[in-house]
Amino acid sequence: MLSTCGLSELPPDSAADQSRWRLAIAPETSWRDVDVNLAPSSPEAGPGAVHDDGFAYCFQRAPEGALFAAANFLVQSNTQGLRAPMFDYALVAGDHRDALLADADSTGDVVRLQIVGYRMLSFDGESARVDVAQRVTVDGATNFIAAIVDLEWVDGDWRIPTDGPNPVRMQALSDVGGYTRWTA
Repeated sequence: MLSTCGLSELPPDSAADQSRWRLAIAPETSWRDVDVNLAPSSPEAGPGAVHDDGFAYCFQRAPEGALFAAANFLVQSNTQGLRAPMFDYALVAGDHRDALLADADSTGDVVRLQIVGYRMLSFDGESARVDVAQRVTVDGATNFIAAIVDLEWVDGDWRIPTDGPNPVRMQALSDVGGYTRWTA
């Protein structure tokens, strides 16, 4: 199935080629303002549309599209006015969807984050696992964190599975060695 907004997709046999989906070289990227942060965009990878509620969606069914979807999910979920409607769109039906949606309405602190790199952990055209390294500043303190985002191709877009309680796992990083550099 093509993306909901008609972005191209990879030929089916290319998903098995690890050298293709690992994205050892960062894709060409434009960076757009989303509140206090920057989100990646590309005419080929997406986002290809903006929802009436203001969040960007619709990504290419390709490793690049999965990378851009994961990064946009992280940035937009950090934006108070976009979080709840974006979660409603992006979260796939699953055991923990309702709890995650309830969490989306909470008014947590907005943090400054800067995407600094990524690792494509897996990709098969139906699912992807993307590790996005970020520099995060909260109350004047800056740290590096990794956000591992699981994605599934559902209804023509990359979405977040909710079978488990933590579809996005965060952990502190001492450095960003081992990540492909990708930043504004």
